[in-house]
Amino acid sequence: MSGNGGNKVVAIPALDMVVVITSTNYNTRGMHEQTDKILTDYVLAAVDR
Repeated sequence: MSGNGGNKVVAIPALDMVVVITSTNYNTRGMHEQTDKILTDYVLAAVDR
């Protein structure tokens, strides 16, 4: 799920993981790209280790 401001909830059943990212970038360009980067660069990168 994703919402205004870049808020995001991601469920990854294979890892028994739910990730919730909250952000306050309401109605700004790139709000979802910023939280996508946090998800891939930090959360998923830590799982790959």
